[in-house]
Amino acid sequence: MRHLYSLRQNTFRLGRYGAICLILLLGLRWAVAQADESGQNASSGPGVATGPNPDQGLPIEGWMVYPSFTAGGVFTSNVLNSVSNKRSALGIDLSPKFDATLDNGIHRTSVYGAIDAQIYPGSFGSGSSYVSQLTGAATSTSANSIQGRAGVAEVYAPFEDLTLNAILDYTRLLGVFGSGFGAGAGAVAGAPSFYVANATVPTGLAPQYSNQLTGQLSVQKNITDRTFVTLTGGAQGLFYDTSSSPAAAGLFFAQPLSTQQNGVNYTASARVSYWAAPTIYVFAEPGLSFRRYQYSQSNTGGYSAVGGVGSDQIGFFRGEIYGGYQSQSSAYGQFGAISSPAFGARLLYYPTPYLTISGTAAETLGSTLPSVSAAGGNFSTVSGAKSFQATLQASYAISPVWQAWAQGGYGRTTYTNSSAVSTAWTVGAGVSYTFWRNLALTFSDQFNLISNANVVWSGLGNYSQNIVMAGVTYRY
Repeated sequence: MRHLYSLRQNTFRLGRYGAICLILLLGLRWAVAQADESGQNASSGPGVATGPNPDQGLPIEGWMVYPSFTAGGVFTSNVLNSVSNKRSALGIDLSPKFDATLDNGIHRTSVYGAIDAQIYPGSFGSGSSYVSQLTGAATSTSANSIQGRAGVAEVYAPFEDLTLNAILDYTRLLGVFGSGFGAGAGAVAGAPSFYVANATVPTGLAPQYSNQLTGQLSVQKNITDRTFVTLTGGAQGLFYDTSSSPAAAGLFFAQPLSTQQNGVNYTASARVSYWAAPTIYVFAEPGLSFRRYQYSQSNTGGYSAVGGVGSDQIGFFRGEIYGGYQSQSSAYGQFGAISSPAFGARLLYYPTPYLTISGTAAETLGSTLPSVSAAGGNFSTVSGAKSFQATLQASYAISPVWQAWAQGGYGRTTYTNSSAVSTAWTVGAGVSYTFWRNLALTFSDQFNLISNANVVWSGLGNYSQNIVMAGVTYRY
């Protein structure tokens, strides 16, 4: 009887959310019809989307604006993002997104924003487990999920041989990779391509919400027709919604992996680049990094030296591949210098007009507070941390009205003073069908997994979550 009641409840919820989506769909249809009556060009033909071209923006006072909106229903297998007592739920997914550009030849300004809000009506609250009470480690979060990204990028070229770039970006994610896939996912068009998370792979038993604020300023000066120098400085702050203190009173057990610390990473670099071919350049780049954490015992300083090859050619290949060496040392001698090969990539590849492949990879060094003493809550060790993160995404236009995509991510963190290993995985896929003008039906499925090896309480099992979304997307 209990299972029958649950089935009836879920059926009722799905019907209610379906009615809401239908109302939103009718409203969108009316809006598009009004735009079509205002003189927008339309194409015709069976199976071909009509109405405003999604590749063309909306002109507003010199700006070109590219808005989109997705609304639908969402199912999650772990609504509280918990490692134990997992509960499934149905909810509503709302994902507005826009990108706007103003270009007068000397100034180019891009403003962008995207939100992925998953709302789960019901009395879910935020979970609190026996383990979280004993260790202070985050083991669950609230049910409703709001993730997003917003920022501005400015390119100023007062002379042909001098260019200034400024970027300010805010990103809010759950875990390393977030929950956005498909039509409302991926990097916003104006977002900085250098973006790689400053965080190590989330330690602790469940993912945490992070708020990352990035500011960067760079100056590029052309020395000759083929040689140019770029000076870059920036800061990247990482702040968590719930950052439990390892020194909190009442901890009776050692906490092998505490929640991540808040902190700021300050960086500076100088790059010398040379055009080896009309569309290919090589570069060498030394840099400095100073990480300042919530608990000063974890502060580090270090350097890196990398070299690589890149291309700015759009339509076939764009991006960089680099390699070199990096090192970080504890500012207070808590651990010896840790070093690692420095390697990574930021790539966009367009082998055909219908297929786009993008990927990022990077290994970073930092530190963490892996444990506290069994009595008094004092720090027992500060550990160096080495993290590797990689993402890969591909989208394919099957026809003028069908599009499919797939995306995956992997992260792994190891520690100098602990045998623990933290890994994070995500994989997903989706499809969209443009059924009328600029409206498309979308469907996506994403699976997330966090595994902690050699960790006390790991017997509880790994964190896992499956998210299924179906809805309607409107693009201008």
